[in-house]
Amino acid sequence: AKNIQVMVDGAPITTLVNHPYSTNYDIVPVEQIEKIEIIPGGGSVLYGNGTSGGVINITTNLKAMNKPINKAGYEFTIDQEKKYYANAGAKINENLIVQLNYSKSEKDWYFTDTYNNSQYFSGGFNYKISDKQNISFQYSRLDEDGQFVRSVTKRNLKKYGRDYKPREMSYTVGIDKDGFLIKEKRRSYLSSDREQDNFKTNYNLQINENLMFTIDGFKSKGFFTNNDDEGTKMYQDTVGTKAKLNISYGERNSLLIGADYFKQKASLHYSDYRIKRDENGEIVTNNGKTTYYEKKLSFDYERLVKALYFMNIYKIDKFEFTQGMRYDITDWSFNKAAADGSGNETRISKNKNYELSIGYNYSDTGKIYARYERGFTGPDGLEVSDRVLDKDGNKVYRKTEAEDEIFNIYEIGLRDYILGSAISLNGFLTETDNQMDRVYINGITNSVTVNYLKTKRYGMEFTANQSIGKFSFEEGYTYLKGKSGYNNKGKAAVAANKKIDWSDSGLQKVPKHMISLKTDYSITDNLKIG
Repeated sequence: AKNIQVMVDGAPITTLVNHPYSTNYDIVPVEQIEKIEIIPGGGSVLYGNGTSGGVINITTNLKAMNKPINKAGYEFTIDQEKKYYANAGAKINENLIVQLNYSKSEKDWYFTDTYNNSQYFSGGFNYKISDKQNISFQYSRLDEDGQFVRSVTKRNLKKYGRDYKPREMSYTVGIDKDGFLIKEKRRSYLSSDREQDNFKTNYNLQINENLMFTIDGFKSKGFFTNNDDEGTKMYQDTVGTKAKLNISYGERNSLLIGADYFKQKASLHYSDYRIKRDENGEIVTNNGKTTYYEKKLSFDYERLVKALYFMNIYKIDKFEFTQGMRYDITDWSFNKAAADGSGNETRISKNKNYELSIGYNYSDTGKIYARYERGFTGPDGLEVSDRVLDKDGNKVYRKTEAEDEIFNIYEIGLRDYILGSAISLNGFLTETDNQMDRVYINGITNSVTVNYLKTKRYGMEFTANQSIGKFSFEEGYTYLKGKSGYNNKGKAAVAANKKIDWSDSGLQKVPKHMISLKTDYSITDNLKIG
């Protein structure tokens, strides 16, 4: 998850921490989305940390608002989902456009009493201040509630089918005035409750025909759950700004200069109930019954990103050159009061990202290119702190000594139109000599982040497209391979007889070979089967 950047209308929504609870990025209903852009790998100059796995930018229908949208719809799937949505927009005058959107979904999951209901509202306006400048504002809110089953055994599935219910469990919900636990019984469904508010404002100024200035301000706030404790919620908060100056020079050249400044927060607070003991370590009782006290646990994270970057595109004759650089400062702070220790520190890292590419247009339709990129991936909320023993033998949390993971991407490719086929062929290699992983060392006491592995991923992709009358065809082949092994630090750790638990690390399994075939037939201009 830390290797992918996810944005809505250019504002980051990537979660800071996926432990102990994770969430998804299904925030905007599909009927309110204009497009989804996917950069399969790279983009570190423009987007910074954690892009080796790709960048996903979700663009809503509020992004531009150049043309009002008016529509309404109802969809249903038998015994599963009902969905309602409506869009209402209006051009108030020559300068002002207003847009409002609403979606509601009611999903009935497979097992008894499992469901997910959500409502999504968004609205905004675009105001043309003058011929050279405009400002827009947009707001959205997601409300979601539901519950689902974590897992089910094969025996229970066969015995109960859709009527399966998780067993009832006893949950501690507090302590009474006498020090006794207050418990209640309920079935161990997991909650999928979520709320999120997003604010975004944008200002564009066309200074002259060669200069364009853009600045975005954004804020998002909300929480999500993914557990069976109704009171435990992971809260998230992001606020910041992104500014860009686009300079056109010469006939076909451009220089983009940008600055990012944003802060992301995440927090998880809940209570732990422990047996009360006196100064001698003896259990305190009340009328012969064990008494308890409440201990507040808290996990607070904050990441502040400050960055400057440029991207230059220079074209001469049949050649295209791209040069980019980003300077990034990340302040990563944590404040943990956990059941097994506490600690608070700030980790400051400074990184430079680079991108270089060259393309040669050898014909009207043909182009070959080569690209190099250097980027980095920093720790997530779990990896930013190490749990170790202090000099007194107590478990404490300290900022990790691990370095940011540095990755290099190499790519070569060809695109052309040959014998009636539009073809694309590219080969790629991604490598890191200091892969960042979270492991246990010499048992479960020391939970630390290390740079013990070096990893390579390489492969090639080929696609071809043809159009013959009302038919269109597409053929594709992908080869992908990954290898991972110890680097010098890892070898030294193994030589020192350190026992490393890699159970949560390693390469994700993906197909080594993949072939895809696609055919479409246009019955009319508006109706197509595939």
